[in-house]
Amino acid sequence: MSKRNKVLLGDINEFKSETLDPTKFPAQTFELYSVPTFEHGTPEIVLGREIGSTKQRVQKGDILLCKINPRINRVWAVEQHTKYTLIASSEWIVIRSHKATTGYLLWCLRAKPFRERMILNVTGIGGSLTRAQPKTVAQYEIPLPSITEQQSIAATLDAVSEVLRLRKAQLDELDNLVKSQFVEMFGDPNDNPMGWSVVTLDTLFNVGSSKRVYQKEQTEFGIPFLRISDLVQRINTGAETCDSFISENQFNDFRSKHLVPETGDILVTTRGTLGLCYIIQEKDQFYFQDGMISWLHRKSSEINSGYITYLFQLPGFRKQIEDVPTGSTVNYLSLDRLSKLKVMNPPSDLQSKFKSFIESTDKARLPIQQSLDETQRLFDSLMAEYFED
Repeated sequence: MSKRNKVLLGDINEFKSETLDPTKFPAQTFELYSVPTFEHGTPEIVLGREIGSTKQRVQKGDILLCKINPRINRVWAVEQHTKYTLIASSEWIVIRSHKATTGYLLWCLRAKPFRERMILNVTGIGGSLTRAQPKTVAQYEIPLPSITEQQSIAATLDAVSEVLRLRKAQLDELDNLVKSQFVEMFGDPNDNPMGWSVVTLDTLFNVGSSKRVYQKEQTEFGIPFLRISDLVQRINTGAETCDSFISENQFNDFRSKHLVPETGDILVTTRGTLGLCYIIQEKDQFYFQDGMISWLHRKSSEINSGYITYLFQLPGFRKQIEDVPTGSTVNYLSLDRLSKLKVMNPPSDLQSKFKSFIESTDKARLPIQQSLDETQRLFDSLMAEYFED
């Protein structure tokens, strides 16, 4: 695509801030755009006498760019949800322009170059609230093609974004289906209405970790040696990335001493992001970092790892994991705490049926996830094409 002209954001911004006088709007209701805690949400409706001097009048189609760190760079377009006058918090930078369409500006201000520059250029001292300064933001360059091309770009990104939303919604539906099936088969584990036996995790597994591998023992090639980041990546994306190794001789020595996880065993992340689970597959051949990753070795082949790893995703079970002991500031799941997690333990045949149900939904999930990944790559490519140099 041809190189586009660039302009300063301030040069196309026609918005003039208007401080509102509360006395001129007695007992009037306003549609207020306050700075949200989360990226998505709906505007809050407040009474006019509460507007104070920190609100500014806006209009439909204006772009609101949050200037507070760490919520910096949250971008909204003003909509007319009600019949009332539109106002916004002064913590928004308001952008209004006839030279750029609302849809195009939304995507442009969400693009990586603009976001990174916003985050880089904030002011504040120590732990105080930091802000991007409007005068500084006004000096940022943005690409500005013709209105026709802006409309085309926004329409393309809107369409691809909608496909992403639909694919994510399909995956959420499958997740909800599994949750519903779990409750139907076993009941809510918080209440255990069916009266299943409850045991500690160390009743079902030998809870431990790997044998320590020192840095001097690592090699440039051989058997992959997974750090916690590698395992998290494998769990979240399936990517088998690794840049550390141990020798095949050392791995075979560990395996001869039963120090290597077996098919059906579970690895659990125990520092940073706690309680992510990976079930060892027959094809797997790797070793892993001790201390950061714990190893659940099944005491019986009848123990259903699929059922157990699903428990780790449930809010009630996660509460056991995330309740940090008094006086502790480290996000760490010790072997002792892991061992004593309470597990609802229904009959193994029911656990197997539930595992089969998960496997069937995983088959349905695979093409959706692949489509989502492909669409995400397309979206990222388009954003780079349109907005990066």
